[in-house]
Amino acid sequence: MGFGLGVVVLGVGGPAQAEVIPAQATPPSPQYATRNIACVERVWCTVAQAVGGEMVASTALIQTPGIDPHDFRASPMQAREIAQADTVLLNGAGMDDWALPMTHHGQGVFVAATLGGWRRGQDPHLFFDPETVARVAKAFAGWLEAQLPARRQQIAGQLDDFLHQVDEAKEGVEKLRKRFRGAPVAEIEPVAQRLLDGAGLVTVDRPWAMGIMTGSGVTPRETAALMNAINHRRIRLLVNNPADSSAQTVAVAARARAMAIPLVVIGENPPAGVGWGEWLEVTTASLDQALRDSAELRSLDLQIPDTDTGMGHH
Repeated sequence: MGFGLGVVVLGVGGPAQAEVIPAQATPPSPQYATRNIACVERVWCTVAQAVGGEMVASTALIQTPGIDPHDFRASPMQAREIAQADTVLLNGAGMDDWALPMTHHGQGVFVAATLGGWRRGQDPHLFFDPETVARVAKAFAGWLEAQLPARRQQIAGQLDDFLHQVDEAKEGVEKLRKRFRGAPVAEIEPVAQRLLDGAGLVTVDRPWAMGIMTGSGVTPRETAALMNAINHRRIRLLVNNPADSSAQTVAVAARARAMAIPLVVIGENPPAGVGWGEWLEVTTASLDQALRDSAELRSLDLQIPDTDTGMGHH
């Protein structure tokens, strides 16, 4: 697998502070300098950290699950951190492409969208695609082996360990598919669309969710269809991205709760201290539990009050 090299110049943006994800406690051998990794989303730094271990120190610009990479703008200090890193890992696909002008030709630059064959119009949340994550991990490992040839065996072993996590994530998604394939679900924003598709779940509001994500707006007809599915409890769960807190999406989530539809909160970054494999495990477990809960609620044939939806239209 090849890996991309970066482009030019330095860019700046709005205020925020970067977070350094510390390397493992054991320091590297003195004759080897630690390689500095920069990412916009914490999730890609956790992938690099899993492969590189104590050989890398990674800096993530976005610290919390509730920040949307689409709208984030780096501070001058953060732009310097990207420019001064030995390598940069980005999601691409319109999420963090604004960081590319901050890289330069002397760096290794890995863009998940390029490695994963992403095409315009597809779901950009590539960290929920195990195949793409595996490609990024392999490409990064190849770069690191070239940087530290004496430690190839260690890097290869750590890559194998991480790829085992990827296989476990695939198995978790496949278990969902076997249990719940064809179950109707909805998303406020398509943050977990790749997981839902992999599990064979049927997302009933794709145009609505895409309109929310892109900011292009949603039609009254799309909104009415979603609310009808919620009011008649035709969906088994609703996925909510904490980065989106508009009045309309808050109203949709509130109505789903009122109708006793399980709400699964899935962000665009794992919590602090949580690696990619654990994040995927927790996320698939949350989907599994929500689907089980909805089945139990349906069997009870609950009587839900017909309260006001509070919905407006875009």
